[in-house]
Amino acid sequence: YAQPLIFSVEVALAHYWQSLGIIPDIMIGHSIGEYAAAFMSGVMSLQDAVYMVAARAEIMDHTPAQGRMVGVLANEAKVRELI
Repeated sequence: YAQPLIFSVEVALAHYWQSLGIIPDIMIGHSIGEYAAAFMSGVMSLQDAVYMVAARAEIMDHTPAQGRMVGVLANEAKVRELI
């Protein structure tokens, strides 16, 4: 439930700021914020954004609890060598 909720709050806040006359020249986002930024900037429809957020949430829900994520500053060949 968290993924769609976060997306909804981000889009609602963006609409609120726009109603106050705060219109950004560019939009960026991280994680779910990428989908909100893409929708708000007109890159994708609300229907497409919601579909992608729901699909991402479904994937996240089925990820093993012991799984981990890490950022690595290396090219693919180096990572494969280390794994």
